[in-house]
This record gives sequence, structure tokens and C-alpha cells, in this order.
Amino acid sequence: MFGACFSTPVKEGRSSMMSIIEVKAAQVTHPTGDPKFSVMQPFPAAISERDADPFLMCDEFGPTESSGKETDPDRFPVGWHPHLGMDIMTYLREGRGRHADSLGNREEFDSPGFQWISVGSGIEHAEGGGTAKGDRQHGFQIWLNVPKVHKADDPEYGTVGAELLTEFDLSGGAGRARLLAGPYSGQEGAFKTKQSVQMIDFEVTPRAAFCHPVPDNMETVLVYCYKGELRVGAEGKTLPAQHVARLDGRSTSRDLLLESGEDGAGCILFAGKPINEPIAWHGPFVASDKKELQKAFRAYQDGSFPPKRVPWDYRRAAAAPKS
Repeated sequence: MFGACFSTPVKEGRSSMMSIIEVKAAQVTHPTGDPKFSVMQPFPAAISERDADPFLMCDEFGPTESSGKETDPDRFPVGWHPHLGMDIMTYLREGRGRHADSLGNREEFDSPGFQWISVGSGIEHAEGGGTAKGDRQHGFQIWLNVPKVHKADDPEYGTVGAELLTEFDLSGGAGRARLLAGPYSGQEGAFKTKQSVQMIDFEVTPRAAFCHPVPDNMETVLVYCYKGELRVGAEGKTLPAQHVARLDGRSTSRDLLLESGEDGAGCILFAGKPINEPIAWHGPFVASDKKELQKAFRAYQDGSFPPKRVPWDYRRAAAAPKS
């Protein structure tokens, strides 16, 4: 079980826990440019991509009530757009996911679950519109940088349903943990990233405390609280909902202490091994330098992006070959 990394009472053991560097409020952003669609963004809006390396972005959308499922197979609330040089996960806690891409994939998936894309040399996709009217939708889109050596890899895509998600009980009845990516206790998260990370969704019961051992090589440690309130780290600093904590992952202390308030809490741990490489990042394109970034934009403008794609018009469902 998660959380069994101290044997002394919390107050006595707190001094040996990982310490806090900073706590910041997530910021409201409009990732699609539509002022009616906003998200809460803990990074890079609050924590820079330098301090969050290898994590580039986390957007929390919802919880909101769906206005209805899209019936036109070629219409998506988040329309067709490109990506280059990153790994992407769209994780749904509530609602139903829907996706189409330049590899010819067209899929839907239920929550809890996620879709992942290892973008590599480039992909174009569209998403959203899968949740029935009146149902709640709540989730996160997370971008991770990848080492330069992987930025030209062929793109890959997959979906992961609830049956493939590994869940654990927290020790002492402190709640549940859902392993999304990386290693824990002999298990491996279903999101296979190019850079070494650990991502875990914790649901903590009211007035509970537990300790989580962060892997030694993961010097970036972020905790985003999406509901309730936590006290975090050796200092027991308050982490309200829609706030992110950055901890000292370079210290010898590897144990992360989380304590919930009277209403319990939900949070996601983002731990990772920094890549420590230069990046040139603009919008959905993440390259290693400005020359590669400019090359990608030229390819997108002249229609040669993405370089790997199906031979039919992937934006039209009817154009796909009949199976």
C-alpha cells in the first residue's frame, strides 16, 4: 500500500520529510483562444517550464456540466490543431473522451481513463464532445517535454480505460491512489512517457495523513491540489484547491508528506527527472532550437506537416477505408 514510509507520529516525523520551495496559485488561461473556454493552469502559468522540467503544461478543465454529445463525426469542440516534440495525456476523472488524429485514429473512452500521444515528429488532432448532456466532465491535459533524441520519433497514440488503471489503497484508510505514469511498488503506470516520471492521482479521506516515497532520480516534485485542502511537506504548508506546491526534490529527503483537511482532498503528484536541455517552445510546437521550430512552422504552413500520416483525408470520418 501507499503511504507506509514512516513509523513515528506525523508531528515527530515531519522534520525528515521533503521540504517546500514555494506554493503558487494556478492561473486562469484560455488555451483554445475562445474566451468562453477557460482552464486552471498550475504550470507553466504559476510554475515555469524551467522549474517544472520535464513537465511543460497542466490544464485542469471542469468540473462542468456537458451541454451535450456532438453528433457530427467531423465536429469537435477543440478543433484540429498540430503538436510537435512532446508527450501528451488527456486524463478524465469524469465524462467521456473523444478524439481523432492524423494517424487515422477515431476513438472514445470512458472515465476514469485517458488518451495519450507520443507526438514525436508531429501529429494533428481534434478532441472533445463525447460527454452526454447533463453529465459532469472534469479532467486534465498534461504536456511533457521529451529529450532531443526522441523529438523526431514516429508519433504513437493510445487510450487507457479504467480496467487498465492501477489503483492502490493508502495506508491507514487514508484514501486511494491511481497510478497514471511511472513506477510504484513493482507496478508501472499505463502512460508510457519518453522521460522518466511518476504521476499519481491521490484522493485523500478527511483529516488523514500519509507519506509517499518519491523515486531518487526524480528531482522535480510538484503537487497540484484540485479539490479540498492539504498541508504539504516538512513545513506543513497549506495547499488550497487550485494551488500547486513545488518541493525540494534535490534533497536527501525523498518522503513526501500530505495531510488533508476536514473535507478531504484530491491532488496529483508530478515527479520527474529533469531533461536539462534547451527548448524552443511556441504554442503547440516544442523543438530543441529556433531553427527546428521555424522549420516546423514552415512545414505546417506549406501543408507538409505532419510528415507521418494516413494517405486519406483524416479530418473526414467518411474518407477512412472501410474495414
